[in-house]
Amino acid sequence: MLERDPNASPKEVAALFIRATHAIHSQGMGKSLSVMNDSGLTFTQLIALHLLRQRGPHSVGEIASHTKLSKAATSHLVERLVQMGMVRREEHEGDRRKKRVAVSNKGNALLDRINTARTTGLLKAFSSLSGAARGALARALVQVMQEFDETSKMSVSNKVENHVD
Repeated sequence: MLERDPNASPKEVAALFIRATHAIHSQGMGKSLSVMNDSGLTFTQLIALHLLRQRGPHSVGEIASHTKLSKAATSHLVERLVQMGMVRREEHEGDRRKKRVAVSNKGNALLDRINTARTTGLLKAFSSLSGAARGALARALVQVMQEFDETSKMSVSNKVENHVD
């Protein structure tokens, strides 16, 4: 299989990635899952929080587009996050009539706790690997991220050239 053929198919890589993810989670990801569960947020609410933290303030429509929810469902999701103090509404810089949604200090603190717990779990899992395995994984991940970054840049360039949103 992969030992003999360095050009793995996407299906083979996906299967290995799923197996690796399961192994990593079984090694020590319980704490991050516990933090997420204790937050009382739904998976979609957590996705919206991560989106806002990574990409900055968005309109409800933009959040809906990213989460693949209807605008009505996204509006309800945002309202619930506002009530929980995880996000805040703010005026759009260019048009005061428009509102943007941004992560609040409380939302950032929750995401920090989740990321700290996730990092702790990953450290535990990767500490169980040999130095050689960790080195091989690190080299592979660097290459993968470089290719993802390049693919992302090409995708943005194509959207700009073709005026696609």
